[in-house]
Amino acid sequence: MSSDQTCALIYSGNATLRKPVGKSCSLGNIPDYYIDVKDEGDVQAGLKFAKEKKIPVVVKNSGHDHKGRSSGAGTLALWMNSYRPAMKLQKDFIPNGCAQPVGNGISLGAGTDFKALYTFADENEATVVGGASATVRPAGGFTLGGGHGPLSTTLGLSVDNVLEMQAVLPNGTYITANRCQNQDMFYALRGGGGNAFGILMKLTLKAHPQKRTQYFSFSGTAVNRTAFRELIHVVTVNSNAWAAAGWGGTIGTALGAPMSLSLRIHNIELDHASGRKSMQALLDLQGSPLLKSNTTRISHNETSSFYKGYKAVYGAGDGVMGVGTTMSSRLIPGSAIETPEQQQKMTDALAKASEMLAPDHGPYNASTDPNDATSVTPAWRKAIWHVVIKQGIPNDANKTAIMDAYRNTYAVADLFRKLVPDTGAYQNEADLFEPNHEDTFWGERNYARLLKIKKEIDPDNLLTCWQCIGFDRSDPRYSCYPDFRP
Repeated sequence: MSSDQTCALIYSGNATLRKPVGKSCSLGNIPDYYIDVKDEGDVQAGLKFAKEKKIPVVVKNSGHDHKGRSSGAGTLALWMNSYRPAMKLQKDFIPNGCAQPVGNGISLGAGTDFKALYTFADENEATVVGGASATVRPAGGFTLGGGHGPLSTTLGLSVDNVLEMQAVLPNGTYITANRCQNQDMFYALRGGGGNAFGILMKLTLKAHPQKRTQYFSFSGTAVNRTAFRELIHVVTVNSNAWAAAGWGGTIGTALGAPMSLSLRIHNIELDHASGRKSMQALLDLQGSPLLKSNTTRISHNETSSFYKGYKAVYGAGDGVMGVGTTMSSRLIPGSAIETPEQQQKMTDALAKASEMLAPDHGPYNASTDPNDATSVTPAWRKAIWHVVIKQGIPNDANKTAIMDAYRNTYAVADLFRKLVPDTGAYQNEADLFEPNHEDTFWGERNYARLLKIKKEIDPDNLLTCWQCIGFDRSDPRYSCYPDFRP
């Protein structure tokens, strides 16, 4: 459910969403029509109906989107929640049309979430790349936009782990895409973004061997702003080494607790002794005068699999609902924090940010095989951090307060745009008003190729959304988006 722009429904901690007292709520940006998708035939019928009746289409999977791309007033929504064919472990998987196996894989449908996938993989002694939130669904915008998680440092993005995809194109054609057939679509669907090239129905992901996993967590509250900056500096100075050692996960401050630092990271490369040695810089903070007494919590443990460590660190991984936030982000290359001068400048910028997420990723090597090329921004391949800036929005905020929050977030992100101008941002967790989003999300070469494919398969732009490939700001469906001026 949702409401109009001046009447946000309030999440009260249970399954009930209630409206603010004394206000009348309407549907706002919620679609007028829904199809509860049970198979590809439902999608094909929905697209045909939408085209005949000239109704805009949106795709809603788990709905973890900060840009409103899974919503739209006056639209037909394809709701993917119910499409959950049984998961399959595919040993020595041979993609359709290929001659040779490409390793083990797990096949799943669009409605399957990470909790189910992680559980299935763990039961089958396998490891998959996934996100920190258990309620996100991999066969949706997560993978279509790139997809990152705690193991991306060593195993890559979700798009790097895709073996095969099944999707319905805008013209209703049901295709299988892999390295041996429909290669242009395999490229576009692995990073081109959700709701742009096709409706993803099924996905086969690499099933890596199960490994013992180190997980390390740290939390503490600084005594003052100067001390907090010193904590950030410890992170900045050590992050290249941590990523090189295989650590990946999140480091950040909680909204509303700007001087509290928390870290939750995983490693499937090191043994316990080596893992502990690599994190000595944080272990040394136990009892530090930088931290308020009795606020420091440090834990280093080992589990027999990634998912067991994931549950120990993230719990259920369910997250929260009904909380308004603005968001912006930047991918930071390791080369930007190599020298003492660079580290000081980056520390200053991070200390001003409302939240940082790092080091989600270490350096990657782009594939040299053109059939395996993905369409995410090349900035991912050099990124040491994915820095996210957020600001909370109260449920009773008026339009002026909401726009102030967007301006504040944009201004903080501008620190990183100026500090590392020749990089990019992750499209799924990016600024709603990101300047030059085409180059920032995909890079000039990728964008040109994606736009060419888009015009070939969807000349009428039936599948479109905010900041997607082929996005047209003048489209009436975006009339509810504010005319933002930084």
